[in-house]
Amino acid sequence: MTNRFNPDSIHTHARDYHPEWMTHEIQVALDSIKGAPGHLRKKRTTVLRVAHALAAGEPLTTVWARPDCGGKGAWYGETRRGVRRPGWCDEPEVQAALERAQRRADWYINVRLGRAVERTLDTIVEAAPDAAQQLVRMATSGVMQVQREGATLDVDVNAPEVVKAINSLLDRADARTASKQPASVEHSLAPELMAALERVYGDDGSDGE
Repeated sequence: MTNRFNPDSIHTHARDYHPEWMTHEIQVALDSIKGAPGHLRKKRTTVLRVAHALAAGEPLTTVWARPDCGGKGAWYGETRRGVRRPGWCDEPEVQAALERAQRRADWYINVRLGRAVERTLDTIVEAAPDAAQQLVRMATSGVMQVQREGATLDVDVNAPEVVKAINSLLDRADARTASKQPASVEHSLAPELMAALERVYGDDGSDGE
């Protein structure tokens, strides 16, 4: 993998972890981290992995378990015989690199999730007219259209589903017709209307009979 940030950086090999949100600023911060040659690449990779995990809300145990990262003890330090050995996270250079990396990872993940939400909302908006037509069919005819083996069929729906469709339409028509009234207002279909709907559309058998 060609390093487009810093050709002289130690963190340039193809086997190294290069997140999609990597920047030149982060690369420079990683290059400032010091350590023994055998642990330096692993230390810098751990910084990137920790930053991504924190930004994504993932447990850090997923980082400690990776072979290309240091363990929990290496990151936080350990106490042996009453003497604490500082961890990588105590080093100022590591802290500075982690801050830059996490800030960038936060931005990247938020943008990516934001775009996903926008696409989802677009899909919902596009489907809204068809959904409204289905509600009208259920409320007025007691049927809904479904696709089966390439054919469009009208399928009967039971009385409770018709009631839900009616209430859903009323909710959207006007506040005065909405079923979600204040708690002090009792809103329900008259028993006579419910019985008529059951005779026309049938019951769902929820009473156990």
